[in-house]
Amino acid sequence: MTFLEFLIEAKICTYALDGEGGEKIIEDGSKEFVFQKENYLYRDRYFNGSGKFAGEEIIFESGKPIWSMNYYGKTLTDTLTTKEIYLFLKKAMQLVSEKRPFRGPDSFIEGKYKYMDKSVGDISYFQGIEEIFYDDVKIYELKYHGGIL
Repeated sequence: MTFLEFLIEAKICTYALDGEGGEKIIEDGSKEFVFQKENYLYRDRYFNGSGKFAGEEIIFESGKPIWSMNYYGKTLTDTLTTKEIYLFLKKAMQLVSEKRPFRGPDSFIEGKYKYMDKSVGDISYFQGIEEIFYDDVKIYELKYHGGIL
């Protein structure tokens, strides 16, 4: 299994599958997903409150940290619940690809929801912004950056 194959599988099998309820709660109040396969270990730990959140994904190979991504996001509406927004977000995140293995696809539309993700760089050094629109009104935004350690 390559690092990139592991990263994609880890992202699909953690938040995109079990987010908003499947996380482990840590003593410091953060929430965490852990995924392990072969000699790789993935951790996604984040803090949240009132529709705002910040976190870090990190991958270890044989116990050594080799890749990381930091992120900060928030919901921008009082009309829709965070639960509704995050249900759609998880669908988009299940479409992560080797071409852009950071969040979801370039775009994804379902009903009145539209997901957009723009990034620059590659897996070794990157940054991007993820947005969700409802009826063409932006209701969610997340900024991220990271790379090989």
